[in-house]
Amino acid sequence: RPYSVTREDGQYVLRLELPFATRDDVSVSRHADELLLQVGGWRRTLVLPRALLDLPTGRARLDGNVLRIDFNRPPVSAYSAGRS
Repeated sequence: RPYSVTREDGQYVLRLELPFATRDDVSVSRHADELLLQVGGWRRTLVLPRALLDLPTGRARLDGNVLRIDFNRPPVSAYSAGRS
């Protein structure tokens, strides 16, 4: 598997192992349903799983050799907040 997705404290977390990568080597951006990842001269596009498509991308950080990207809860709209 190229990555894993878990749910923690009400948000989703995408984890991707990047052995031998340093923080300065890693660049992450998002365009619609794709996550663009560059590590040094290596570049890959990952299609996000359906569960993450509507969630805003949060913080990304490198913990050891694992890139962790948080996907936050979508903001609650006034319309959906008033529904029962």
